[in-house]
Amino acid sequence: MTTARTHGIKKLQKSVMNNAKQQRRRRRRRRRQRQQQQQQQLHQQQQQLQEQQQWDTSVLRHTPNVLDRKRENLREETNKQKERKKERKKERKKERKKERKKERRKEGRKEGGKKERKKERKKERKNRKNEGKECEKQKQKGKFFYYIFSASFDSILAVVLYDHRQ
Repeated sequence: MTTARTHGIKKLQKSVMNNAKQQRRRRRRRRRQRQQQQQQQLHQQQQQLQEQQQWDTSVLRHTPNVLDRKRENLREETNKQKERKKERKKERKKERKKERKKERRKEGRKEGGKKERKKERKKERKNRKNEGKECEKQKQKGKFFYYIFSASFDSILAVVLYDHRQ
């Protein structure tokens, strides 16, 4: 005699088995349908290819120049498209160049104009000359043995070696 629990378990097992069977059947059915569709598509493509080839050969028999003309037209169209593409590219390049130029001008105005930059450079040159003169004076006095300086963008870097012979 089976209890209600074992009965329920058996029922569950049966339903699980049935579900698995149904899934297998569905998968098989779907697989078959897919294969049939693929075969039909292949068949249709082959038929279309044959028809196209027959048509092409018949056209070639009667008018051999038609296909040549078509090919030439295609070539001309593709060449025209390529040329248009190149022209568009050149135009875009020019536009970008103009935009960059405008941006640079704007940045220049923000930072200070050409004249201001010129004045700054002039001041830097003067400073360098003055430092060089000071160095010469102190060299003559015998304070420094060697003096090197180099000007980078904003800062002036000076390296001084003292004369330890005194």
